[in-house]
Parts: sequence; structure tokens; C-alpha cells
Amino acid sequence: MLVINGMQLHEALLPARERLRGVFCGHIHQSMQTVRYGILYTAVPSLFSQFSSLPNDTLVREDPDSLPGFNFIHLLPNQTIIHQHTFPRPD
Repeated sequence: MLVINGMQLHEALLPARERLRGVFCGHIHQSMQTVRYGILYTAVPSLFSQFSSLPNDTLVREDPDSLPGFNFIHLLPNQTIIHQHTFPRPD
């Protein structure tokens, strides 16, 4: 998912990166984890279906190979661990 002002958001967060554990979001129907300049960005998969698209795509497609799921995030004193749990779709 392309955030229209994503670069401005990232630049606003940079001064606080030593205090941030991460930027967590959902409802984009894709799992994603990335670190940019020391800031963790992560998105949770959908509980129903995943979409496959890139930021500049004009067409969004359902991704039949990606499984529904959820993330469990462990916040430890010096570590952030993301466990992604997926489950098969019912027949």
C-alpha cells in the first residue's frame, strides 16, 4: 500500500527512532516487515484474504497462494520479535 505522504511520515519519525519499537499497521491485506534507517515497519496479514499489488499498480489482485493469519509481537527489553501465524483456508 502506498502512503501518499510516506516520506514525510518517515522523516517525522526519524528523530525518535531510538525510542520507537516499530510502526505497526494492518488492514492492507499483506504481510510486510522492513527496517528503514533503524525504524521497523510491519503490517499484519488479513484474517480472510491477501492482495497482491505493488505501490504503483492500478489493479489489485487476490493472492491465492498467501494464507490468512495474524502476528504476535513480543516486546522484549532489547528486542522486538514478530511471530507470524498462518492457517489454511477452510474447504
